[in-house]
Amino acid sequence: MADLSIGRKLVLAAGMRAKFVRDVSAEEYELYRRHSAIIRNFSKDHELLRLVVRAFEAFKKFMKDSVETIRSNAELNQEALVDYSFEPGALLLEYLNTTRIFVDHFRAKIIRVYGQESAEFSSYDDLLSSEFDEYFSYRFFYKLRNYTTHCGLPLLNFQLSRVPGEHASLIVTMKPKDLLASYDSWGAIVGKDLEFKKDDIYVWPLLNENVNSIYHVFHTLYGNLYRDEVLDSLDWMCAFLGSNSPEVGLAIAEGDLDYEGLPAILEFVVIREMRSLMETEREFLAHSEPS
Repeated sequence: MADLSIGRKLVLAAGMRAKFVRDVSAEEYELYRRHSAIIRNFSKDHELLRLVVRAFEAFKKFMKDSVETIRSNAELNQEALVDYSFEPGALLLEYLNTTRIFVDHFRAKIIRVYGQESAEFSSYDDLLSSEFDEYFSYRFFYKLRNYTTHCGLPLLNFQLSRVPGEHASLIVTMKPKDLLASYDSWGAIVGKDLEFKKDDIYVWPLLNENVNSIYHVFHTLYGNLYRDEVLDSLDWMCAFLGSNSPEVGLAIAEGDLDYEGLPAILEFVVIREMRSLMETEREFLAHSEPS
C-alpha cells in the first residue's frame, strides 16, 4: 500500500525542469497505480509480438539489401551467393525462435491465470489448431522449429536472376526431399505435405503468411483476454491526464524541488505503453472489419 500522506503532483518534465500541471490526490494516485499496472502488463505481453515482427522485418531488410547489392555489383555471380548462405538461415532461425517464445509464453500465461481446464485455454488451443490446419506455413514452421533444434540451420537454396544495373531478384528456397532426408520427425501431416510437394518451398511467401498468422493469434487474444480491461484503464488514464494524446514527459512528482527545479522522485507516466495500446486497438478494429 502506498503512503497516502505524501503530496503528489502531475508535472511535465522537460530538460532539467518540471512544469506543474496539477495536484494529485491520494485516491487518484491509487487508481493511477492500478490502471498503469494493467496497461504496463499488457505492454509487456505485446512486446513479444514486436519481437516476432522485428525478426520478420530483419529478414525482409536482408533480402531487400541483398537484391540491391546484386543488382548494382557487376562482379557478383551465382557462385558468390555462397557468401549469403549463413545470414538468411540465421535470420530465419531468429524468426522461428521468437514465434516459439510467443506461442509458449501465452500458453503458459493462460494456464497460470485461468487453468489448463479453462475455457480460455481451450479457446487458445483451438485457435492454434485452426492456424495449423489451415496454413501450411504455420504447421511447417511449427515443425521447422523442432528441426533446427536437432539439425541446425535449415538447408537453404538460392535462385538469382538479374540484369546488372537494372533489376535483380533473389529467391530463397528449401527442397522438400532434403528436409525429409535430414529429419524423420515431421509428423504425419507435415510429412505428407513435404512428400506431395514437387517444387521447391519458397521461404519469403511462407514468412509473409506466417507473420499474418501470428498477428491473427495476438489480435484474437487481445479481443478475448485483454481488451475490455485495458481499454477501461486507457480511458481512465486519458481522463486523468486530460488528453487523449498525452505528451511524453508527464510524470507523478513526489517531494520538494532540488536546486535544479526537479522533484526528489519522478514516476514517469506510461505514455509509450498507452500509445502502443492505442495502436493495437486500431489494428484490432481494422483486423476485425469484414474484407
